[in-house]
Amino acid sequence: MPEQKPFSAGRAAALGLSLAVFCLFLIPVFIGIHNIGNITGLIVFGLLSLLLLRLPQCRQKARARCRKTGWRVFYRIVCVFLAAVLLLAMVLAVCIFGAALRRPADEGTVVVLGAQVDGTTPSIMLEERLLRAESYLEEHPEAPCIVSGGQGSGEQISEAEAMADWLEAHGISADRIFLEAESTSTAENLRFSAALIRRENLSPSVVIVTNEFHECRAMYEAEKSGLDPSPAAAGTRFWLFPTYFVREMYGLLAAWLSIG
Repeated sequence: MPEQKPFSAGRAAALGLSLAVFCLFLIPVFIGIHNIGNITGLIVFGLLSLLLLRLPQCRQKARARCRKTGWRVFYRIVCVFLAAVLLLAMVLAVCIFGAALRRPADEGTVVVLGAQVDGTTPSIMLEERLLRAESYLEEHPEAPCIVSGGQGSGEQISEAEAMADWLEAHGISADRIFLEAESTSTAENLRFSAALIRRENLSPSVVIVTNEFHECRAMYEAEKSGLDPSPAAAGTRFWLFPTYFVREMYGLLAAWLSIG
């Protein structure tokens, strides 16, 4: 058997980082969150960890196979594909972070986008949005607020009702709050909210409250609905962020391609 080469400090550090990120994608699974975001993360960082663990053997096999023309072509195709995926991921990441870092407008109609409700209680993700909405509404006491979200599986009331109840319990006057309780997606959130804005003669300049990873797609859908959006980004717990960030990459790409 060939002698096993010891781990270099760089390889050990890379493996440790890869395993740490793998664990961040794994944590949400234990509280019932499993979607394309953490599935992708678990596959990518699981394979990367295995590759780093067996790097010398993988290099040796790759060199041996690359002596054959067919394998050389195959490896080049794989490298080009991976480079294209990485470039696309970087473009999506820049767009997502760029949108989240913009400052909210000083006036306009606040639109809070819905998320999962546990019975009648806002989920962790939705509570982050509500805390940001509360902060903005307190700083801008004249701003009206639309809470947008229908009733989904496992929800005893609509997301809009849960959000309105939470905001009222935290001191936001009910006469400032308008409910849009029919939407089931980000596109519908903004399209139905735009119709409500026109019906109630509210300002089409909107301040969209959602988690930071979601702002880019939300503003894109708002513009498609004829609104003038700016973001008021809410935070996300660090152990949830990687899963939802990767899922949002798929969502934003689908929105750009008009298939989602």
